[in-house]
Amino acid sequence: MPVRSIVGDTKVATVLVAADGSGSTTDIQEGINSLPSSGGVVYIKEGTYRIDEGIVVPSNVSLIGSGPATIVYLNDGANDHAIKCVGVSNVLISSLSVDGNGFGQTSTSHGIFFSGTTGSAVRGCRVSGCRDEGIYFDENTTACSIEGCSVTDCSIGVILFRADGNLLSGNTLSGNGTGLTVSQSNGVRIAGNFIRLNRLNGMNFSLSERCVLVGNEVLNNSQAFSGFADGIKLSDTMHSVLVGNQAVSTDGRQRYGINEETGSDYNLIVGNLAMGNSSGQIIVNGANTVSANNLEA
Repeated sequence: MPVRSIVGDTKVATVLVAADGSGSTTDIQEGINSLPSSGGVVYIKEGTYRIDEGIVVPSNVSLIGSGPATIVYLNDGANDHAIKCVGVSNVLISSLSVDGNGFGQTSTSHGIFFSGTTGSAVRGCRVSGCRDEGIYFDENTTACSIEGCSVTDCSIGVILFRADGNLLSGNTLSGNGTGLTVSQSNGVRIAGNFIRLNRLNGMNFSLSERCVLVGNEVLNNSQAFSGFADGIKLSDTMHSVLVGNQAVSTDGRQRYGINEETGSDYNLIVGNLAMGNSSGQIIVNGANTVSANNLEA
């Protein structure tokens, strides 16, 4: 049974899920389902929670773990997304780990999946080993954020597809195929992230506009093929701002630090550091792009 606690002047239903049997239930989905229709908070104690199908999170629900030792593990053959938020709002996924068990899946499987979701956040989570994307913001996901998360060993660390007006801040994306992909998504803000040692591009933007990239460290990507992929790649991307980023290759494997490909234009590339990349540091192709006060070595 959910317990009602008081936050400010508001009563909030809460449920404790505990693998050791000390809570209301040992099953996360059962805990969510026991909340009233108005939502509430599901607290999850440390432990490994093995699931055969994805956890479905409705509107106005916070799913809060106890840190990295709260592990959601996708069982072999689940072939599902570990945590799913579809057509909902005001959801928080926080302080837990997702192990996507990618080798045990045979069809599309993401770690945390948002679609048609608004005003929601993923904070302080660790996502690893997914067959496909670690965190996926799909179509019509807006005003959402990914903050302080770590995503490793996934096909793509984070992807935004037709997902406008979202924020990525303070995340570490490493050891994935591509660190971050932003496709057909406008008004996205990418700030203060660490994107390192991915097998292909660190960041890959395509068919997007009005994106802002500020203060990101993009280091030693293109690990799969030396000189093949870039730190930051802009394809058919317009009216975007890149300021104060570091696109550095200490091992010489990244091709370009920042690569504005043909088809991209009207971008502002100012005050970035690019060094050590094998084929060049900052490549600008847009006739109307402004590139100024960058340091290249």
